Amino acid sequence: MTPLHENPPSSNRSRISARIRRLAFVRIVLGAGQIMGATVSVILLLQTGVNGLSLSATAITGVLMLASKLLFRRQTKTHLGDLPGHERNKEESNA
Repeated sequence: MTPLHENPPSSNRSRISARIRRLAFVRIVLGAGQIMGATVSVILLLQTGVNGLSLSATAITGVLMLASKLLFRRQTKTHLGDLPGHERNKEESNA
């Protein structure tokens, strides 16, 4: 039996997993940016009211949210069907 370190993964598989890791990193960064942006926006709105700075923070948070939705909408639609109780699973179980 050969040790695992002597059997490198195929180049196609390692390329795919590297791409998945990059997308996961981008998704985490965008999510963290959305959370921080929303927090800063609310704090600015409460402390300073509606002004240019609070509106800018809100707009930047909106851009991050839009980027996240556009980049990852296909993955979300694909994986929703795998969730228990999702409509697509209900239809398959009724058929």
